[in-house]
Amino acid sequence: MAAKRVKIAYYHEDREVEIPEENLIGVLHPKEIHRAENLAACLNENLDHPVGTRPFNEVCAGKKKVCIVICDLTRPMETDRVIPVLLERLEQYAPQAEITFLIALGTHRPLTEEEIDTLCGPGIRQKYRVVNHAFHDPDALVKIPCDREDIPDVYVNRLLVESDLRIAVGAVKPHPIFGWSGGAKIVIPGVAGYDTTGYSHWLSCPYKGVEIMGQVENPVRQLYESIVSGANLIDFIINAVLTEQSEISDVRCGDLIQAHRACVEIARQYYIRDVAEPADAIIVGVGKWASDLWVGSNAVYQSEFYLRKGGTIVLLGNFPEGMSPEDYAREKFYKVCGRLPGCTPAESRIVVAFFSSCFWGISMQWLLDGHVVPLEDMVALTVNLISSGLHGLPAFRNTLPNRAAP
Repeated sequence: MAAKRVKIAYYHEDREVEIPEENLIGVLHPKEIHRAENLAACLNENLDHPVGTRPFNEVCAGKKKVCIVICDLTRPMETDRVIPVLLERLEQYAPQAEITFLIALGTHRPLTEEEIDTLCGPGIRQKYRVVNHAFHDPDALVKIPCDREDIPDVYVNRLLVESDLRIAVGAVKPHPIFGWSGGAKIVIPGVAGYDTTGYSHWLSCPYKGVEIMGQVENPVRQLYESIVSGANLIDFIINAVLTEQSEISDVRCGDLIQAHRACVEIARQYYIRDVAEPADAIIVGVGKWASDLWVGSNAVYQSEFYLRKGGTIVLLGNFPEGMSPEDYAREKFYKVCGRLPGCTPAESRIVVAFFSSCFWGISMQWLLDGHVVPLEDMVALTVNLISSGLHGLPAFRNTLPNRAAP
């Protein structure tokens, strides 16, 4: 039987699996998109001719306290190449400004000094203030005005409120809750309080993924755009369209909503893909940026578009930081997945493999950890499951000793 070798991103490297050609429907990637030939020129052109607002030089002129909100390393986008262009402008038109970089962690772990250097470029943290967003620190948060009485109080990082120029730098990709990343999403959930972030994510639950993901005017985004814009939390955005390697292809700058929509119109040409038929199974790679399962599990969301009901998702990821380095994330995961056998199963079973030297299996009913399974065995198992119509999944699950979640 002829087989095709498929390369899948596996944290900082690639791994290959062999799939029988008769079972393979397709290998999905974004359409080919090229890196910007001259990123500085692209940025400067868009800073001078933004969408929906004044040129950047006019926006930043005379400002005294500048907050630049940037994504963390789980949202890679060549931030280190954007920052020098911004700083050159700010140093010229707002020379007295105190500049702070606020890393939009959401509920991810703080970045180390070495990671900050990777994100921002060498020398930035030595010259400028660089702050990890502290979503769980009440002193770092402030309640913002919100005229919606049907949602809980909204808290964001106080640096936004205390600055007179707020700049957001991010990328635009399909997102399972906000439709697309970028725009107001870098504020909520990027630099929001824990409860605010949690509530925003629950709002998507009444909807199917296909009703939210890739839909720019979805109700979750519309709500939080209205809150962020109503509180005047962002004055100027720089949003990027990325290649599959997270290199910047193009940017749009300007108004929080209008520039975001302009960027989405470019991105949707490359990121939306179709398949001839729904799959019985999908193997999903986590990319080269997810160091823990809490972050890497995001990779499964797009599978809903391509998977038949009752199909199986196989998530391949090397997670050297385990479930999550944050205690709260591990606790919540155990509460969700550490169920007793017999509860209603999810429509799609999920197998999470290649977790450092351990295997984790999740079916929304139970959690199994601590079992060493060689990488080669997991690759072979994955292929066997797919080529046999995945009937082997329950059998495989039952071959390992049961172990309760801690």
